[in-house]
Order: sequence, then C-alpha cells, then structure tokens
Amino acid sequence: CKNFYCPAWDDLTDRQVLFAARLMGDWYYYSLFINDIEAVHDLCSTYERPEDVPDDVLEELKERLVERLMDEDEK
Repeated sequence: CKNFYCPAWDDLTDRQVLFAARLMGDWYYYSLFINDIEAVHDLCSTYERPEDVPDDVLEELKERLVERLMDEDEK
C-alpha cells in the first residue's frame, strides 16, 4: 500500500475493513473479499459482527469470490 491503494482505501470505513479481516481470517480470502466493495457493504449492513455471519453464507461467499477470480484469469 506504500505506492498503490485499492478502491477499498477510499470506499470502505475502518469498521468495514476490520469486519472483512475478522470475517475472513486469512490473507487469501481477505484480499479477494476486500476488493468486492459491494459484498463488504452488504454483509456489514446485514450483520453487526463477523461472528454473526452464518457458516453457509460465508462458504457461499468464499466460493463466489474464487469463481470470480478464476473467471478473470480466463479472460
């Protein structure tokens, strides 16, 4: 981040960034999630705490994030 800021830098609040980090718990999924601004906004507005996100919702989100990454790699 010294020379480049992703859109999350401008579009997300500190609370949303921390929510994303706590929800994902690892750098791989966090980096995919933090760049899906709309998904971060949606989950933060739906759930008060990352711990409140149901396991099935989290697993579906992770699958969608990976699928999106793979689709972009194929382009």
